[in-house]
Amino acid sequence: MDIIIKDDWDIPINSSNVAGTIFFSVSGHFFPCFNYSDFPLVCIISWLGNLQHFFDRNNIIQPCETKLFFFDGPYTLQIILISKRKIQISFYDREMESMRYETNISTFCNLIIRKTELLIQIAEDHNIQSNKIREQLEGFMIAVRHYL
Repeated sequence: MDIIIKDDWDIPINSSNVAGTIFFSVSGHFFPCFNYSDFPLVCIISWLGNLQHFFDRNNIIQPCETKLFFFDGPYTLQIILISKRKIQISFYDREMESMRYETNISTFCNLIIRKTELLIQIAEDHNIQSNKIREQLEGFMIAVRHYL
């Protein structure tokens, strides 16, 4: 599994809504679709907050889930804790599950960290403030420190 983030941003004047390519690649399948355009900064900041809360409260096994939303369409990821070290990720287009994937928590968390660091670099290359995303990344890393 990978998260594809490209440096092809459309940066409007007088707006913080930067559009760009962001999508998941899982075993040759793409979600929401190949080269999907959304608001990568908004998505990642929201995802980090939801994931931080999810992993913060999961120091013991309990039925738990969270959702990650794309902002320019009806696309959602549902993440469910299935064991102390594994999660299941379901990809939804509206209410229809299009794909399901299981992975180790550490693998997923490292992917999120790497892609957030890439996003920060792209933002800084475009002279876009990255303080908020850096703060979210720090909080996320504290929440998942036991899994890394």
